[in-house]
Amino acid sequence: MTGDGNYISIATVQGDFPLATKITEANYPTTAISLNIAEAENTVEVLLAPLGYSRGDMLGAPLVKSLCLLYCRYAVIRDIFQGIAPSEGNEQVWQKFLDTFNTRIEALTDPEKPLAQLVDINGAIIQKTNSDKRYEALTTTPEVKRVVTMDKPVTWNIDKSNSDESVVGER
Repeated sequence: MTGDGNYISIATVQGDFPLATKITEANYPTTAISLNIAEAENTVEVLLAPLGYSRGDMLGAPLVKSLCLLYCRYAVIRDIFQGIAPSEGNEQVWQKFLDTFNTRIEALTDPEKPLAQLVDINGAIIQKTNSDKRYEALTTTPEVKRVVTMDKPVTWNIDKSNSDESVVGER
């Protein structure tokens, strides 16, 4: 196992300008970088999968690579400075990476009005395949009327036509 991720590699992280000197000075091991890469990639995938993007969709998106690297910068710096007095740890250095990551991920995941879309290296919009079925609302009782319909959070609503006496559960 090389420790490389799906979107970024250990060599990418080690050669990243904001991190290169700090990794060398701290003698930060590649096994720790590998864990930071996994943390970054898992964070990005967990945030984008509910929107309908599969790993296959995200592999072709430069923005996903950028988001993973940005989060990895945060995780590496956070871990290097862990256990150091706050006055010496320079929290602003790693906090700015997390703040930038959060701003960019919110631009993609805002349910009301996403400000960005994933594009491939040619600039074509990546269509969501919705192949990740872990986020589907399933039922074992399809014949039971439901007052609340579960779908994507932006489409949640109460079906008033089903709120009669035959509805099971509290009213």
